[in-house]
Amino acid sequence: MKNGYIFIFISLLLLGSCSGFQGFDSESAIKIELKDSIQLVNGLENWSGPDDCSSVAYLNKTPAGLLFTIEVFDDSIKTGNPASYMNDGVELYFDMRPPRLRERNIYQSGVFQAVILPEPGKKQMAPIEWFPSSYQTGIPGTRAYTELREKGYVVQVTIPYTGLKRNHFWPRTTFYMDVAINDADTGARESQIMWRGKNDNWNKPHNFAQVQFMEEEKKESKKPNIILILTDQQTINAMGAYGNPYVKTPNMNALAKHGVRFTKSYSTSSICGPARSSILTGRMPHETGVNYNGQEIDSSVLSLGEYMKAAGYYTTWAGKWGLTEDYPQDITQEIRGFKHLQFMENRNTSNLGEITDKSLGDAIVKFLKGRRRQPFLLAVSFQYPQDISLFPVNPEAFSLAPQIESTPPLPNNHEIIEGEAKFIRDARTRATYHNEIAFTQNYTDDDWRNYLFLYYRMIENLDQQVGKIITTLEKEGLDENTLIIFTSDHGDGAASHKWAGKLSLYEESIKVPAIITWFGKTPINKTDSEHLVSGLDILPTIMDYAGVEIPESIEGMSWKSFIEVPDTSWRKFLVTELAIDPADSTKTGLMITNGRYKYIQYSYGGRSEQLFNLDNDAGETLNLIDKEAYSGIQNRLKFELEKWMLESDY
Repeated sequence: MKNGYIFIFISLLLLGSCSGFQGFDSESAIKIELKDSIQLVNGLENWSGPDDCSSVAYLNKTPAGLLFTIEVFDDSIKTGNPASYMNDGVELYFDMRPPRLRERNIYQSGVFQAVILPEPGKKQMAPIEWFPSSYQTGIPGTRAYTELREKGYVVQVTIPYTGLKRNHFWPRTTFYMDVAINDADTGARESQIMWRGKNDNWNKPHNFAQVQFMEEEKKESKKPNIILILTDQQTINAMGAYGNPYVKTPNMNALAKHGVRFTKSYSTSSICGPARSSILTGRMPHETGVNYNGQEIDSSVLSLGEYMKAAGYYTTWAGKWGLTEDYPQDITQEIRGFKHLQFMENRNTSNLGEITDKSLGDAIVKFLKGRRRQPFLLAVSFQYPQDISLFPVNPEAFSLAPQIESTPPLPNNHEIIEGEAKFIRDARTRATYHNEIAFTQNYTDDDWRNYLFLYYRMIENLDQQVGKIITTLEKEGLDENTLIIFTSDHGDGAASHKWAGKLSLYEESIKVPAIITWFGKTPINKTDSEHLVSGLDILPTIMDYAGVEIPESIEGMSWKSFIEVPDTSWRKFLVTELAIDPADSTKTGLMITNGRYKYIQYSYGGRSEQLFNLDNDAGETLNLIDKEAYSGIQNRLKFELEKWMLESDY
């Protein structure tokens, strides 16, 4: 039998009774032929017996559960002689875990070995012995029946979905299994035939063969569920999947391992409201009318929720909103096409992530349980790690590292660059509007290391809530039809250039993680270091995967195009905006990059331009603006920025 996928359209006709053997359609079943003796089991048994046994197994997917019918052909079996079969048996190996968990070799919840022995009599129920016994084994409701024949026997096993759904990550269209037939001609097990995925699979579930049921075409084409996971102020490298060894993020890493991770991912602005307005609309902040926090998206600009609701999606926003108010007090009203999910009883509770995020994670678990019918778009917006902005202002409210040696080291670009722009130097001492940077002017190296320590701990706490979402999707059988996009609104200085918080155009403040995962559908463990992607792209990507037409007014682009067709043309340049003072709208900055070089233009002050070679100087430690050798690339980027400003009416 060939290893790998087995594809089949199932249309079962039940002919029998649930009280015993059921009729099955052999033509529509998955057929498994077992002919060769494969002695894989280690132990005291003698496995040198004759190869005089063969088997054909049929696997049907019924409305109520899985139906296995195993026909064993063995010349040594004698109906009237119990000694000829009493040590024979069928072993079924199941791995009901989703792909994310199958890399673990151990037998754990969702992995089983069921042994069924033929019993005397013509037709009767047979006992099932479940292995291993180290945890609660068995699938509730499973029944086995045996029928002895003159030269062999038949075993039929029914596994109800109700038992699987409750305990073992069911229902799924894909699972993993093996079948083994034990043959004993002399009272001891002497040979074994097996259908298997890979060699040496006894006690190694990741080697089981994969079985995939193809649903009817109309079910295959149904719209996917979509979950947007949005963190607040998470810089791109504050995650294990991006190579950071000082922050433990196994659940975020799992999304990256089973999807596509982008390394050239930028926010449209390094502050919450403007960046979120772009994520929700696919338009730049100056187009949405949100240049500063506390502003509302222009009513003439449609949002993701409105587009998707019109397309038949059940649209829900859970957690931080960040436009006009962080957490809307009146959650009974829809906001821009989204229903708000109630996740805290007291809306006046402090908005600290240590309070909000766990409650939000628990509410998402409840929301996902039993959700089957209407396709849903769920935006999950966490507070962490934005609370790091409070540390410089009120350090006494935080528990520092017990030993400074246990904190992360300072980044290589920790020092302020020589000849920093006056625009940025002024921002370091501003008295209002997200002025946490002003409280770090006298920071020691230890202070900065504690800043990073707390920042990473917040992200680790956040990662636990991401794990709740993934696990619930798997247990509810939703992961196979749910697209997940993980990103952040903007980044954080993270001690680079001695910068804390946001409101800069340094890479740490404007680059954010971006991961797209659809278990079994998107490429696995792919790192995309080619395409320039932006928060602008979230809306069109979601709409594209949902089969919703993308309006021409949308500036963002869908990632689906180049994920499915790698040579698709893509943007050559990408822009980020910055406005730092609601009281003075002239204080602005713009960044444009082609992925290799980055040009920044500030609205006032000395050294108001910056140019960095990101290939050779990813930490932006050397401003090349006055270097004659780089005048060509400077002029090209400046031309493209001016062209963008004209075309977008900036």
